[in-house]
Amino acid sequence: MGIKIGVRLKQEIAKHDLTRVKLAISAFEQYRSHNSIENPGACLLAMIRDEAEPNVPLKAMTPLEDEFERWYCQAIESGFCQAVPKKYLPIQQGEIQVRVNNDKFSSGYELLSWQIAKAKMELDEDSSIS
Repeated sequence: MGIKIGVRLKQEIAKHDLTRVKLAISAFEQYRSHNSIENPGACLLAMIRDEAEPNVPLKAMTPLEDEFERWYCQAIESGFCQAVPKKYLPIQQGEIQVRVNNDKFSSGYELLSWQIAKAKMELDEDSSIS
């Protein structure tokens, strides 16, 4: 992992069950893959102390959530939607709203339900083919 194992880290590892240490290391690696860490040794030490565990989905995705995930990635790649992380997308009346690129709006996008946006994207693709 590229971390110098100091005295405190060795002591903390010795205090915990091996399974707990492995979980903390997995949590650390997951965290490090998404964040810049100034002091990896101190971060790992804190995670072992706190008995951190890696994030795992609490529930399996529903078919509708899975469909959204696949469509949304495709819509972003094609330039149809703005790339906004899912956790920052608003939800109105239980529907995820996405930012569809649209130069007619001063913001440069229009906010639509993802299912309406998906239908619009499919219509645009069909009309560009013919």
